[in-house]
Amino acid sequence: MQKFMRLFFLGLFFILFMTTQIKADGCLTYDSLCSTMYDKCCTSMKCKGFFFGYCKSI
Repeated sequence: MQKFMRLFFLGLFFILFMTTQIKADGCLTYDSLCSTMYDKCCTSMKCKGFFFGYCKSI
């Protein structure tokens, strides 16, 4: 159980770290991890995935 919790928090930290790959203008670059509910991909890109995904060209 403790091992599961450790993996869960490591995963959560990794997701938070990945979502901080934001450019100066406040948008996510191509192939950056994003949340489909909080879409902040750059122009002409959309967050593709289920709940979490990656910024891809439209």
